[in-house]
Amino acid sequence: MFSIRTATPNDDRLIAQHFFQLWRDNKVSEANITSDWAEVTQEFIDRARQTLDYAAFVASVDGEVVGSASCQLFSGLYPLLLADAERKYGYIWGVYVEKIIAVRALQPR
Repeated sequence: MFSIRTATPNDDRLIAQHFFQLWRDNKVSEANITSDWAEVTQEFIDRARQTLDYAAFVASVDGEVVGSASCQLFSGLYPLLLADAERKYGYIWGVYVEKIIAVRALQPR
C-alpha cells in the first residue's frame, strides 16, 4: 500500500540522505559534493523551518520509505515588496524517489 505523510524533524536525516542521493543519481561525483553535506542540509532545513514555513513529506510503500519532497517559502533573489495577500511564492525541492520505485512506476502494465 502506498502512503504519504508529513515529515517530522526526526525525518530530517533521511531527507538529507535523499537530497544527497538525488545528486548522485544525477551523475554528480561524490568528489563534487561537500563532505559535510549532511550537516549543511540539516542546517538549511533548520533555518527554513524557523523562517520559511518549511515542510516535507515522506512516501512509503508497504511501510518502507521510498521517497521524500521538501517545500518552503521562497526567500527571493530580490527584495520581496508585495504584501502576502498579493503574492506569496513557495517552491518544492529535493523531490526524491528510490530508483526501483521509479522504474516500476514507468514500466508498462
